[in-house]
Formats: sequence, C-alpha cells, structure tokens
Amino acid sequence: MDNETEVLATYEQYIKYFLANDVDGINSLVDYPITYIADGHCVSLDTYPVIPDDRRIEKSVIEKVSAFYAFHKKGNDWKMYAISDVVF
Repeated sequence: MDNETEVLATYEQYIKYFLANDVDGINSLVDYPITYIADGHCVSLDTYPVIPDDRRIEKSVIEKVSAFYAFHKKGNDWKMYAISDVVF
C-alpha cells in the first residue's frame, strides 16, 4: 500500500474505535505524548484528550467541531501524534 492508503486505513480504524468507545483501540493508534491544539492553546498530553462515550444517548448533536489529525510513520505503523479541534 502507498502512504495515503495506509494513513486512510489508520484513520478509518480510529473512527471505528471512537464510535465503539474503544479507548484501548484508540490508544493503540496514538504516539504519546500527543499534542492537543484547541482554542488558542497547545498542550502535550499523556492521555487521549477526547472521551468517546461523552455523547448523548439519543444521538442528538452535542456540538459541531472541525478537527485535524496528524499522523506519522513509526516503524511499520501510522500513529496519531497531534489533534486539534475548533468548536463552532
């Protein structure tokens, strides 16, 4: 596979883990510390900054967010090393 295909597959796996509230799965895709960029500040974290199960049971929208995920290749795997979000 080429890099673009590999990164897309990693991102798609992240989405599956997120929707399943699989924190261990998410952690397997992250290279800690992860850089979290939001609201004019940037911090380095040793835990994932988003809680996947912090969603409404009735599936109504909690908030609208634009996000950016940065990946790099570590060994044979692509790992997330930065995430940003902007809440609308």
